[in-house]
Amino acid sequence: MFFHNKKAALENRKLLEKMEQKLDLLEKKIQAERDTWKTLLLGNGQEIRQELKQELGQEMQQLAGTIKKHDLAIENLLDELEEQQGDNQEKKKKEQEQKQEKEKFLNLFEVYQDQFWQIKEFPGNRNGTWQQQLSLMEQELKKSQIYCGITSIDQVDETVDFDLHEVIEVIDTHDENRDRKIARIYSPGFVYCGKVRKKAKAAVYRFAPDNKGCQ
Repeated sequence: MFFHNKKAALENRKLLEKMEQKLDLLEKKIQAERDTWKTLLLGNGQEIRQELKQELGQEMQQLAGTIKKHDLAIENLLDELEEQQGDNQEKKKKEQEQKQEKEKFLNLFEVYQDQFWQIKEFPGNRNGTWQQQLSLMEQELKKSQIYCGITSIDQVDETVDFDLHEVIEVIDTHDENRDRKIARIYSPGFVYCGKVRKKAKAAVYRFAPDNKGCQ
């Protein structure tokens, strides 16, 4: 019995030693596998980081290119706005100069018109020959006025228009047909490009049948 138990114990020890050896081998294999996977993962991690770095670098380059394009577009826009502003200022300057020249021209025409009218209406110039010459001159001048967009307000026997005439005298008349008609132009006016530049100073008939001394 004793020898049987001793033999069984010896076999169990050998079996245990074999199992320990197998466990050691298995542990070494597992460790080797761990080392292999660790090396593999580290290597792949570096590749992944390298790929990410390259992709990030490409994206940064694209972003830098886009920003540069936007900067150039903004710079060009600012240049265009500055140029446009300069053109607008130059345009305003020219418009102001043209406006001043137009005012000078209209003022000159107003003086000329008054002077010519006074010469025409001067009592000493009422002889037939002189009046005929003045009428011819006036006709030629009115043609030129049309090309300049000017229409004179100087007609008598027309119905008074307070947008065109400034009444400075009222003359009573027993002739009903003359009522509110222009009797005389003291100073002519004119219309420039559809707008009244100067009203004519005029005398106007007023119908008054009961008054004595009526015209």
